[in-house]
Amino acid sequence: PGGEPRLEGRIEYARGGKPIGFIELATGEKNALLVRTEHTAGWVRVQLGAPELVADGQRIVSGG
Repeated sequence: PGGEPRLEGRIEYARGGKPIGFIELATGEKNALLVRTEHTAGWVRVQLGAPELVADGQRIVSGG
């Protein structure tokens, strides 16, 4: 419901130069924060600490 979430950022991580996973942050209906990783079947709603998680993700992606 509400359509496809809007992707806000993606972080890929590696060990020894070999990719091992990712986390994607998105906003959904009513600005809900959603995340997914290589281990989730789909988007998962984040409840507590969502504004802090978004701020940290934006800081990491921007290199700040």
